[in-house]
Amino acid sequence: MVRFKWSIFVRRKLRHSAYRKNTSFHWDALHKIWRDEDGENISHIESEKLHQRILEKFGLQITEPDWRHWNGGVFLFDTQSNGFIEQWHQWTIAIFKDPAWKTRDQGTLAATAWQFGLQGHPTLPLEYNFIADYYHPDMEYAGQLSFRLKGYSEVIKPLFLHVYHHFGDEQWEVWKAVNSEQ
Repeated sequence: MVRFKWSIFVRRKLRHSAYRKNTSFHWDALHKIWRDEDGENISHIESEKLHQRILEKFGLQITEPDWRHWNGGVFLFDTQSNGFIEQWHQWTIAIFKDPAWKTRDQGTLAATAWQFGLQGHPTLPLEYNFIADYYHPDMEYAGQLSFRLKGYSEVIKPLFLHVYHHFGDEQWEVWKAVNSEQ
């Protein structure tokens, strides 16, 4: 029999209620996704909603529907990056004041990459900054801090693991493995 943890449920419910109260977004627990005011799924950064928000806010059109945003960090190597980082900063400050934006600096990072023509720039391989997302529909935990992703033939063994959602959840196998590594 599965034991239901009411205290965890209540904390999550309160946290999600605060988002709904302060924004137009709400959590769809049945499908494990965030939805906007129209009921559209906005949980996946690759969704058309982010592309639409970028077009409305910054006048930039992301023309590749399956373009995957950069996963984690910008690495600056010289002064040629100053314009990029300043633009990203300015757009991020602007959206922090805009309740229509949920994705925050990941959306402005995507917009800045396209503004500077860097959408095709090489990115780090997934194992250097893997996002272990509890709700990711295409992620499967393979054990021993290894993962399978839909569309990837090889098992990913992260060197840096970004735990997203359920950080500290002792019931999640991924978190149990993270704790056992310490």
